[in-house]
Amino acid sequence: MTFSLENQRQKSTVAVAVVFCVLPTISYGLRLWSRRIQKVLLNPSDYCALGALVCCWAICGLAIVNITHGGVGLHAKEVPLSAVKVFMASLYSIEVLWAVAEGLIKTSMCLLYMGIFPMRSFHIGLYIAIGICNTFALMVILSTTFICLPVKMSFDPTVQGHCGNRNALWLIIGILNILTDVLVVILPIPVVWGLQIPQKKRIALVGIFSLGSFVCIVSMIRLQYLMKVDFTGDITYTVVNAVIWSLLEPTLAVTVGCMPTFGPLIRSYIKSWGKGSSSNHLNPSNVYQSSATGRFHRLHVGNYPEIPLNSSVASPGSSIPPRKDCLDDLTDTQHGNLGENKIKVQTEWEVTSS
Repeated sequence: MTFSLENQRQKSTVAVAVVFCVLPTISYGLRLWSRRIQKVLLNPSDYCALGALVCCWAICGLAIVNITHGGVGLHAKEVPLSAVKVFMASLYSIEVLWAVAEGLIKTSMCLLYMGIFPMRSFHIGLYIAIGICNTFALMVILSTTFICLPVKMSFDPTVQGHCGNRNALWLIIGILNILTDVLVVILPIPVVWGLQIPQKKRIALVGIFSLGSFVCIVSMIRLQYLMKVDFTGDITYTVVNAVIWSLLEPTLAVTVGCMPTFGPLIRSYIKSWGKGSSSNHLNPSNVYQSSATGRFHRLHVGNYPEIPLNSSVASPGSSIPPRKDCLDDLTDTQHGNLGENKIKVQTEWEVTSS
């Protein structure tokens, strides 16, 4: 059975699902573009973010199915039993996919931190955080699956059995989720604040890593709406906001989680814009060098890219390996050695006539 979009609650859910399916897709696309500019292969952090993105697509699709085939947005008395079965099955799937997406994106962020900060003690803390986040995700899946006995009762309301207090379960899950969100957000802050770099750059880095605080706020709002779901009464009508905020949270997490990797992309754009704006002041085609014959030869100004020095000594004719990660281009700091020395070579030309 298919339901038309009759009220604002249904229309809002579909609109949010479509918009926030596209948003993390664009963000991850920019992440891939940034990697291409760096000329580096995708790493485990990128693959975890991709897995979370796929889960977000599925959650958004199931949210729309809930509206069109599950009767969400309508009062329970207006929804036939066949549609209720579809709703219950898709609601369970959304809960499981939400847990998987949360575990993957938090793992992705921790792996990203490992690629930026080389301190062993910090890595140990990140491994512990990864363990906590994925244990939490597994707990959500298991508790959601076995809240009703027999298990089939979670998807089919016609099955006889017993279900636990789902509102209490969702309260516990929501609180633990907020705690893991806060954990992932604050982990890099003390490390960044202790770097020997200019204060402006330090504040900028803290701001970048603090973007995840928006996800924490969304998690808090989501928890409030979870508590308003009426499982024993008008569930299809009262669950609308809970569904909306449950898809907002992982999609925003993927979107924000990709932003720290945009450094090379941003710097590439700034360089391109800078070259365009300075072309009227110094055009390479108008710069020449005089010779003994009185003729001038064009100098290829601007064709010498800035290359950061590698710690190893390269032999003649060997290539310098590409830079590995993201924040070096965004903050002019070297990957894995934020705040250490970096040598820049600037070439200037002076044209004189005799």
